[in-house]
Amino acid sequence: MQGYHKKPFKYLAKPFIFRGLIKCKECGCTVTPEMHKGHIYYSCTNYKKVHSQKFYIREEKLLDPVSEILKNIRLPEKIVHEITEELRKINQTKNEFYQKELLKLKKEYEQIEDRISKTFDSLVDGIITKDIYDKKLKEYKEKLAEIEEKMKIYSSQDENFYLTAEIVLNLCNRAYEIFENSEITEKRQILNFLLQNLQLSGEKLEYSLKEPFNSILKCEKSSNGLRYQNLYEPFL
Repeated sequence: MQGYHKKPFKYLAKPFIFRGLIKCKECGCTVTPEMHKGHIYYSCTNYKKVHSQKFYIREEKLLDPVSEILKNIRLPEKIVHEITEELRKINQTKNEFYQKELLKLKKEYEQIEDRISKTFDSLVDGIITKDIYDKKLKEYKEKLAEIEEKMKIYSSQDENFYLTAEIVLNLCNRAYEIFENSEITEKRQILNFLLQNLQLSGEKLEYSLKEPFNSILKCEKSSNGLRYQNLYEPFL
């Protein structure tokens, strides 16, 4: 019983960077790691019996393209400042619009509440029938519900997203350094943050970058003078 309970802890004590993150491109099975003579190797489980021969690839080889990506998602500090400043202006404009719309909705909400009160007075005074009152009350309550939903949407949109963008862009400039000096668990978090659709095709690791990192990399690879134009759009 003691040995049974120790096994999971022993297993968890040896995390691997790519464990559970990569699929075999040919068969779709999970690519799993194992230790051999002090080195970590990855191979397809071949659960579907598609492969006639099992291939192993060193973890270092899988990390090579990842390291290259981390080194290249960098932006000049001047560009980081310009992008965040543009986002700050957009954020301010949006917030002003939301505040104006909220004031309009609040005023409309109060007007409908006043109508409900007057309609009730009309019922009490015998000016309208109970059927008419119930019909009007239903209409007013439905309208109030619509206004409340709009107010909820506008209120939730009031976010300083430009601050998040500034943090992300500055982290990009230190991505490789942070990755290299992180523990395995943290490296896994970074990979999940940056990459998606990881597949092993033969001995080649294929993947796609998540936004906004994909746009940043495209800008860095571009040679034209407008390469940083509209880079703020992925953050909107």
